[in-house]
Amino acid sequence: MATPDLERLGGQARVLGAVVTGLHLVARSVLTSSVSAVELARSPGWMLLNMLGASGAILLLAGTAALLPQLVRGGGGLLALIGLALVGWFWLFSGVFLDLHAALLMPWLAKEAPWMLTGRDIPSTLLVVLGSALLALCSGAVLLAIPFLRGRLQPMWVGIALLAGAALSLAGDLVARDGPSSSLALNLFSNLGPILVAGVLGSLGVRLSLPLQPNGRGELP
Repeated sequence: MATPDLERLGGQARVLGAVVTGLHLVARSVLTSSVSAVELARSPGWMLLNMLGASGAILLLAGTAALLPQLVRGGGGLLALIGLALVGWFWLFSGVFLDLHAALLMPWLAKEAPWMLTGRDIPSTLLVVLGSALLALCSGAVLLAIPFLRGRLQPMWVGIALLAGAALSLAGDLVARDGPSSSLALNLFSNLGPILVAGVLGSLGVRLSLPLQPNGRGELP
């Protein structure tokens, strides 16, 4: 398969992954604000919802990998490549691992050890991993935004949106550090940063290539 065809498929995967991820995060925010974790885990729809979320993250990861040659041709440089890798690590852990954990392990815990889903104490090792994933998303979004803000890649709004996504992700984690809340507004706010970053990645999949402009800058949608 030719490189343009792979990039076209990657772009389509990014768009679909961003849409699925956004819908999953909004739906999960609504459900976790109104139903307890144990009741959710016992519901068949909970497994389907999180399998949907994992599928969206996998599509984002596959499409993000296809973005690499576009960044290279467009002059994104090493910072953009490192930033893209860090954002990919976040989706691998937060999108794939945690959603599969919720879909496959939580129903078993709800049946055999429901008390493990009602406590607020998070193991220190999990906190470290969660913290590293958040750091990867924030730092990755900032590094990926730099070429857009410097004008090496276009349009500039992509860089601004990535910075906003990083800031909102950090703020959302701080205000919802105990996990899902009974407040729908708080749950939506805590997921706003990842939704915005996913939306930006999806927007980068709208155009199928990075044509170079006469001034040598890479043009993205």
